[in-house]
Amino acid sequence: MELIRASLLALSAAALPFACDGDSANFTRVGPVADSSTDGSVESGQGDSGSAGGTSSGGTSSGDTGSGGTSSGDTGSGGTGSGDASTDSGPVPPDCGDGVVDYDLGETCDDGNNTGGDRCDAYCQREPISSCGDSALDIAQGEQCEDGSQCSDGNTDCTGNPSACSALSDTSCLPRSGDGCSDACQFETVGANCGDGTPDPGELCEDSNVTNGDGCNPTCNLYGDTTTFSDFGGKGVLTTDGTHLYASIENTYIDQNTPPIQHPEIIRFNIAACNAQRLANPQAGAFDACDDPTAAGSPVQCTLSETRACVLGNTFTGNGTETLATDGNRLWYFDRGAYTLREIDLTTNAFTDTLVAGSGSQASCANSGPDGTGTAASFDDQRAAVWFNGYVYMVDGSLNLLRRFDPSNQEVVTLAGTCGSSATISTDGFGLSALLGSPRYIASDNSGNIFMADNQGRRIRTYSTASTYVGTLAGGVVGYLDDAVGTTAQLERPRGLTSDGTSVYWGEQTSYTIRQAELASTSVSTLAGERNCVGPQDGIGGTATAGACGASTLARFTTPFGLAFDYPSQSLYVIESGRISRIQ
Repeated sequence: MELIRASLLALSAAALPFACDGDSANFTRVGPVADSSTDGSVESGQGDSGSAGGTSSGGTSSGDTGSGGTSSGDTGSGGTGSGDASTDSGPVPPDCGDGVVDYDLGETCDDGNNTGGDRCDAYCQREPISSCGDSALDIAQGEQCEDGSQCSDGNTDCTGNPSACSALSDTSCLPRSGDGCSDACQFETVGANCGDGTPDPGELCEDSNVTNGDGCNPTCNLYGDTTTFSDFGGKGVLTTDGTHLYASIENTYIDQNTPPIQHPEIIRFNIAACNAQRLANPQAGAFDACDDPTAAGSPVQCTLSETRACVLGNTFTGNGTETLATDGNRLWYFDRGAYTLREIDLTTNAFTDTLVAGSGSQASCANSGPDGTGTAASFDDQRAAVWFNGYVYMVDGSLNLLRRFDPSNQEVVTLAGTCGSSATISTDGFGLSALLGSPRYIASDNSGNIFMADNQGRRIRTYSTASTYVGTLAGGVVGYLDDAVGTTAQLERPRGLTSDGTSVYWGEQTSYTIRQAELASTSVSTLAGERNCVGPQDGIGGTATAGACGASTLARFTTPFGLAFDYPSQSLYVIESGRISRIQ
């Protein structure tokens, strides 16, 4: 079984440090291709967006073939296209089309075929969509980031006004690249020259080493500077649409010195303005409403210093949700008390809340299993979700499954794992032959790789949407070992998961730290937090060595639960007991 190669590609210039409720410090394949051991699990569903100027017919994105059958990727239904087919020239990467993103060979995507017009061209390079460069982030169409466009001189801004380039005899605006956001509106990998002592394009910091936790991380795109973003905190998860930060909170802490209120809720924060409003309300009477709660369509935002909140949406029937995903237009969450998946419309201030899947009864592995369409599907313990390429991917922590919801037809299908398998066993493999150990959290790199925090297995797992292969990125042994590669690294209890396209980050619940695994090397290290020292405490950096927990300038966390990376603010957000913190 061959390991997937991964290495960093082009550098990009990161945004300046973003400050809110605290000042920033200043500092000058995981998994093999198919082999004879596979059982040929099949995944089908919606394809990638088609090419510009018409509607794509989709096509079959084939994975690798094992002796047990064909392990196929998504069968494309097509869709309204965006972006031109690639006109790249040069040699095709040797493994392009195998469903695995080989970063070291120059691939930025791999959807299991060698055709263009489907968001991944014949050279395994990301294809831009038509809206890329218009300064409006369009997650639903596959954009990860959006930073406007420029003239051919590479300097003059021209977003929305091509005539600004007329002095250059060039009336076209080109999406930016080389600044952390590519000309396909995807995260650019960073840190190829990190640690060489010379500030390079794309580096936010440079301290002449690749040691983590010392004020500049190994990819030179985060200081590890931790500050308090919000005094709202508790058990939950986070997601972002580039403008807003969405937080699901089960046990709400109004501030760090107040006992929690046992009412679940979903809060939306305007990141730049530091304002918050509730989208799904706690039980009636838990909070006073902001101003007039009956003013339909005109919710009033509340500042973080207030202990009141705007009450919007439905009441949770149970103990909240640890599932949030958004495409920028809709927000999906799982009501754990009702065993249902719900959707909030974000396009209007009414925030219409609709049940989209789930029978209302706890799922069972018996008979036909939990899959189905709409209310014919059933759920047990959905723990996290992420949006990618037209689908909501979810993990079930009790049934030990990776599942997928299709908003277009409300179909729920199982992609990987064995229903009801032991939570203490983790086994790599294709589709349903793989075993997951109580998966709790999930993230996407937007190139076809899904990452899962295998909680009981103490691993970070991977899933290829093209080949259906489930692999292991890092971990496998209970403990805490940094500066180790892949499965030699030790994880205690990973919670929360997010990716910036170069690394995967998660929180260690019982060690109170935030850790980083580089996709290129699979090396694991501690970004922030003083191990075994409970916070919250603003500070810079962290350590894998258990601290004395006395006076220290290192960051400290209080049971970190969920993480989200936000490109415009170049920050990791962490929800923990007592606050939401930001790492820059």
